[in-house]
Amino acid sequence: MPTLKDIAKKLNLSVSTVSKGLSGASDVSMKTRQEILGTAVKIGYVPKQAKSDTAPKRICVFIENMGYERVEQFGYDIIIGFKLEAAAKKWDVSIMPLAMNEEAKYDYDEFMVANNYSAGFLLGFNLHNDFIKQLDKTNIPTVLLDNVVYNKNVACVGVDNRQGIFYAVEHLVNLGHKKIAMLNGETVSMVSDERLQGFLSGMRAFGLETDEKLIANGDYTSDMADKYVSS
Repeated sequence: MPTLKDIAKKLNLSVSTVSKGLSGASDVSMKTRQEILGTAVKIGYVPKQAKSDTAPKRICVFIENMGYERVEQFGYDIIIGFKLEAAAKKWDVSIMPLAMNEEAKYDYDEFMVANNYSAGFLLGFNLHNDFIKQLDKTNIPTVLLDNVVYNKNVACVGVDNRQGIFYAVEHLVNLGHKKIAMLNGETVSMVSDERLQGFLSGMRAFGLETDEKLIANGDYTSDMADKYVSS
């Protein structure tokens, strides 16, 4: 695995200068720091975990297109559970909310190295997002929820979305409902496609007619739900 010495050798700098550049020390010029960051990313440098057993290790959670601050929001339990488990392992968690479909203003690996993050967790992103595209070549250990990226450094976790929505339709049918609507996620999303297929499969299985006017797409926020429910 690449080290500070490898970066220093390529740039003809001292190891101490490279270390200070990565930590954002004020006595290293912005130009030199950018060269250090660029080289670090190019050779696949990943910040080491803190050596001290008592020092927290850092992980960044990027979240887009998903509410998480209130208990009724989709991402709330995910974030709480993640933070609790991270705290037990002595990891320090930073939350980085991004505007929906915001174009990446920086390189993912450069950002992680510059801020001394050892790993990342991404929630709520669609497959066409700039961040997802960057994960094809990232060297940073990263976990992606409900999306797939084929990179040895990226782990992808999720649930059986299709079967889950099928069970939701079955539950509503058992309650006596026949006219069932679906508020899905974004159209350009693997998860949304799986859930739609589960919904359509459930409607067919129980002999219910599907009304396309009752199928809508949005994001996982309460404002979006209010918009469609009120209309």
